[in-house]
Amino acid sequence: MSSEQSLWIGAILGVIAIMLAVVGFIGRRRRLAMLDTPTLTCAQAADQIGATGAPVVCEVVGTTQPGGQGPLTSPFTKTPCVWFEVEVTRHYRTTTRDSKGRTRTTSRSERIEHFRTQHAFGVHDPTGAIVVIPAEAHVDHPHQTLSRRMGEGAGQAFYHQVTGRHLRGGFRTYAYSFRETVIPPGRPLYALGQAHAQGGGLELRPPAEGPHLISLRGEQAFAKSMMIRQYVGFGGTAVCAVAAIAVLLVGVLVPA
Repeated sequence: MSSEQSLWIGAILGVIAIMLAVVGFIGRRRRLAMLDTPTLTCAQAADQIGATGAPVVCEVVGTTQPGGQGPLTSPFTKTPCVWFEVEVTRHYRTTTRDSKGRTRTTSRSERIEHFRTQHAFGVHDPTGAIVVIPAEAHVDHPHQTLSRRMGEGAGQAFYHQVTGRHLRGGFRTYAYSFRETVIPPGRPLYALGQAHAQGGGLELRPPAEGPHLISLRGEQAFAKSMMIRQYVGFGGTAVCAVAAIAVLLVGVLVPA
């Protein structure tokens, strides 16, 4: 292995190590936030805010219900819901030519549409209700209503049928992927945020510091998945870092 090759391989392993470290850090941050934040009923949150006059960071657990605008309908599958997210990905081919005139065709993808609702929805428990502002919350394990890949013509026809609009295409497009997830009404939900008094009721907004989390799996299952993510991320970082150092040493010490 030449020193130049070892540098390239070491650099790639270093980038992978950084990416895995970010994965581990996000998992650790979310898990610690869940461990450190008290779970309150709606009545307990209202009592604490009333006693202190200040918002309180807390977890709430209850059943989803539509917000003031009424139930939503997802755009692709027309599923009743309180929140939805849709994503469209374009798949296309590119051809490159090297200095010797040889051509190479590769497949690539780009996300051309992404939308998630910002409408507030309610969470109800036996003691009351709270309005959840989803904003840019991390939504864990939403219900998937669509995950489909279609050819270019079929994808254009499907999108026009459900939205009345045309997709942005492009040179050498050969397929589209459609993904839709929702939070249905009447489903158990866990949320972490900052509870505020608002108009005689409660609102759960993004915290001033720390993550804003929503999960349909429940706190225990969500926290376990974040622990696994933390261990995989940090463990993978250590492995890639050691491998990168080993490759660089081989390139330096071992003659080509």
